[in-house]
Amino acid sequence: MPLTLSPADWREVERTLAYQATHSPVFVLLATGLAALLWGRKRLIAVIQGLSDKLGKPTTDGISYTLLALGLTLAMAGAWPLVVAVTGWQLKVSVESTDFTSAVGASLLGIATHFYYLRAFHLACIPDGLAAAHFRWPQSSLRLLRSELDRLSWIFLPAALAAILAARLDPLDAGWGAGRLAFLLAVGYLSFAFYWLLHPHLGVLAGYLRGRQRRTRLHLYRLSFPLLVAYPLVLGLLSLMGYRYVTGALTELLLEKVWLAVELVFIAGLAKRWLLVTRRRLAYEAAVERRQSLAREQRPKSGSRSGDGAASFEPEEPEVGHRTHRKNADQMPGHTPVRDGVLEMQPAMTTRARLHLTDLVHGERSTARVVVQGGQGRVRIDR
Repeated sequence: MPLTLSPADWREVERTLAYQATHSPVFVLLATGLAALLWGRKRLIAVIQGLSDKLGKPTTDGISYTLLALGLTLAMAGAWPLVVAVTGWQLKVSVESTDFTSAVGASLLGIATHFYYLRAFHLACIPDGLAAAHFRWPQSSLRLLRSELDRLSWIFLPAALAAILAARLDPLDAGWGAGRLAFLLAVGYLSFAFYWLLHPHLGVLAGYLRGRQRRTRLHLYRLSFPLLVAYPLVLGLLSLMGYRYVTGALTELLLEKVWLAVELVFIAGLAKRWLLVTRRRLAYEAAVERRQSLAREQRPKSGSRSGDGAASFEPEEPEVGHRTHRKNADQMPGHTPVRDGVLEMQPAMTTRARLHLTDLVHGERSTARVVVQGGQGRVRIDR
């Protein structure tokens, strides 16, 4: 393991990178792309957060906004992982490369994918981002996710990089003490992160588990939680016993399964979001069709009294399945205000039209008594 700490070896890495920067156009493209992403990062975040204002109304909301937020999030997450991956690739393919620089390059490539997943997951959990505004994840869960993902980036990734580098420099003994210590630190913090993220009462699923769930599902979760927390620790114990290749392969397999589970969660969120948008749009169209049908029925009955001053039946865009604002119901266009059980209406409206509007405002069927005063109809609702 002294090779890892040798300044001469790390100077070889510097010389190789300097050579590639002056002889390979890839570094120029990398620098340009990185500068563009970093310069536009705040703007991209503002665009993602601005999309949340367009959600909720059936005539403006759509799954395209969610897909756009997902695409921008994935693009933003690729800045620094791309630097790591391209640097590792150039260290491996350079004509100036040595055994040490090739090992460093392969180690960087080994953690680049995990770095990208951590960054993408973290950016998806920003305030008013993909998970908060589109998937409606609880803010307490998002805060916990951001905190643990940051710690994984600063603790788990460097430890994993050191363990991979030690194994590549010393394939037989995996770097002895230093390599094993790095591996133990990586799997130890992975177990710690599993504990805090998946705890039945403190983790990101605590609110979901407190809901009405089947008893079998709760028992299975409580059984699998300690097993998942203990699994990385068992891998660390096996590495101390000498099973280095097995533990390395199982750790990589564990991480692949974790990222697959995260991908499935986001795919399920996209599917649920699409169903919500579709159901909201269908409910809105059905409401518009009912009002238009009612307007056609009222037109012959109104006769000459209707004229040009007939009331409009164009509805306000309801937020079906979304947060409702009952405090603004009295000011909705197409409705006349309700004051103390009295619905002010134009004289052209008939009793049936008044009852229909009463149903929309109060959400239930009521009987109405019509009193005409001064050419204006006043409907008092008797519950």
